[in-house]
Amino acid sequence: TVFVMPTFIKSLEIPDAKLPLVTKLIMGFSAFLQNYWYVGLALLAGLGWYLRRLARTMGENEKLDLFLIKIPYIGGLVQKICISRFVTTMATLLDSGVHILEALEVSRDVIGNSIISKEVDKIYDNVRQGMGISEKIKSSPYFPPLVGNMVATGEISGRLPQTLFKLSQFYEKDVDTTLRNFFVSLEP
Repeated sequence: TVFVMPTFIKSLEIPDAKLPLVTKLIMGFSAFLQNYWYVGLALLAGLGWYLRRLARTMGENEKLDLFLIKIPYIGGLVQKICISRFVTTMATLLDSGVHILEALEVSRDVIGNSIISKEVDKIYDNVRQGMGISEKIKSSPYFPPLVGNMVATGEISGRLPQTLFKLSQFYEKDVDTTLRNFFVSLEP
């Protein structure tokens, strides 16, 4: 923003050129950081300190995780990443012969979001009571219907690990595509 953007800005300064709003905002942000870099550095340090302090307590961590899920566009990406981690870990563990309850425990710890981890705890409780995984996934607001339907299909067919691998591949590609599109949208 401070070193590279000025070079691009010079090439974009064409008389009578109408630039998109995002480009104008990035150009303004770059100019601000060039002139007031110390303010940007202080804000970044303050934000880092605040987020670290916020994450120290469990209650605040849950609020932060819920906030991350609720942010438009970014929340969907966070959810996809968590689901990708969950289904990839479950597929690998179940394919290796690990018991389903143990696989759920390990998968819960890999997710990286306390809100979705609590949903996996509910799934664990259902499975421990003799129900299937898909029942709780389908009723969860944090798992898309596709996941619940695919898991149900895997349970019925007896091919849950293979179904989870397919879901894992889908979500890995989806996360990559979403990230690529996000960074492309930030370009001038």
